[in-house]
Amino acid sequence: MDIKITRARSYLGAMWRYENKPGLGIYFGKPLMEDYMKKDPTITWESILLHEMCHVWQYIKIPNDKEAHSPRFMDKLRAVEKLTGIPQYWNFED
Repeated sequence: MDIKITRARSYLGAMWRYENKPGLGIYFGKPLMEDYMKKDPTITWESILLHEMCHVWQYIKIPNDKEAHSPRFMDKLRAVEKLTGIPQYWNFED
């Protein structure tokens, strides 16, 4: 799996499926992440990576799930937060 840090300002982190080849990628939009990390202490590199890894789980385990932050995704994110002790960001409406 590719994990890259980009200069994108349109996302904090994102999971992509490659159209023409197998595999998934996790991308971090560094400028926007740094802005958000200054405003909210729950947003860390680790929390964003765990969040995006939950999207990878979602893509593999429930491929027909059309809602990015579905109830099953949120359950997985809650379980990961409890297991790791790394606070997650929950206000996805921003």
